[in-house]
Amino acid sequence: MRIWLPKARKLKHLTVKLTGKQEIGFPEGLRAYEATTILEKELSLVPDDQDSLHLDKGEHTFAFTLAVPSNTPSFERCQYGKVRHFVTAKAKGLHSLGSDLLSAEKPIYLICNVSICQLGPAGTRFGLI
Repeated sequence: MRIWLPKARKLKHLTVKLTGKQEIGFPEGLRAYEATTILEKELSLVPDDQDSLHLDKGEHTFAFTLAVPSNTPSFERCQYGKVRHFVTAKAKGLHSLGSDLLSAEKPIYLICNVSICQLGPAGTRFGLI
């Protein structure tokens, strides 16, 4: 994640949040539309209990890693609905008058890498890769 500051500021708290949402549109029926949150993971890069971090004017980069559960549905889009994931960041104390700064949603495209390999007759290998 990158932050560009026009002048030096104190960063009080910095979090990154990964959110997954699914939306389903049913054909003519009981309910026409349904939307649910399927994943919410948050990571504090600068915790609240830590002293403020002084950032000079210019660009600052914060590296992070979030573990995504293996049962998380991947990106999907079709005529009946979609599954999408996005990342947002929230920085406390960086906006004008020391208020919070919230980033726009940045899309993340999770994909599945299917790799199934089995032993066939007489030890031959076959499968889907």
